[in-house]
Amino acid sequence: MRGSAGAFWAGYATGNASAHRRAYARWGCLLAVVLVISGSLTFCAGPPWYYSSKYGGIDTLPPARPAAVAGECIPECQTEGHTCGLHAVRSVYRAYGLDPDTRNLRFRLGADKPINQLAQSSRGTIHLDILRVLRQDGFDAEILWTGFDDGTAATRIRDHLENGQLVIALTKVGDTYHWVVLCGLVGDTAEQVLVCDSLFDEVYTEPLGSYVGEQVFSGVVVGGDGAHGSAATDL
Repeated sequence: MRGSAGAFWAGYATGNASAHRRAYARWGCLLAVVLVISGSLTFCAGPPWYYSSKYGGIDTLPPARPAAVAGECIPECQTEGHTCGLHAVRSVYRAYGLDPDTRNLRFRLGADKPINQLAQSSRGTIHLDILRVLRQDGFDAEILWTGFDDGTAATRIRDHLENGQLVIALTKVGDTYHWVVLCGLVGDTAEQVLVCDSLFDEVYTEPLGSYVGEQVFSGVVVGGDGAHGSAATDL
């Protein structure tokens, strides 16, 4: 009898411990889900209607008709630490004959919203927003990752610039990232690239191969809309 009772309580204790382990596992999973959701929410920069307006809302803007090829790219003066991407895009719009003041670019690019709500210093412009806005306004655009290619990025950029188009490039110098526009080539063998930079009043040149290989981390390849001709109709 005592053996039967002992076996019963031993089984009860074993079952109870197993139930506790299952309960702990469920609570652990629930806690993990909460932490993931909480962490994700730190990247939400605004309420749902903010994103609705940011990603849509272009119906209220005038039609965008970018030129087939880019004209002169002129730097805009940057006075805020996080707006290099905005100024680069604005310079591109002017080069293709569009008036950036009519495109609500600052809001649509999300330049003033931090990427991470816990880090106000994370304000700025990211590739996907640049890509979306350019395409919404009639440009051909795609992302170019120069840091992971087989060394052909400089050749691709050279070919693109020779066709009268532009590249919005994210450069990395030390620990700092900075958007510029690659806007042309100079030299008998096109070995120098023209850089339109919001931190300088005039465009300057850099050696194409070493600049792309060492400082250009990635970029957005931009093309005008050939169906609309080369006339600048929005300025």
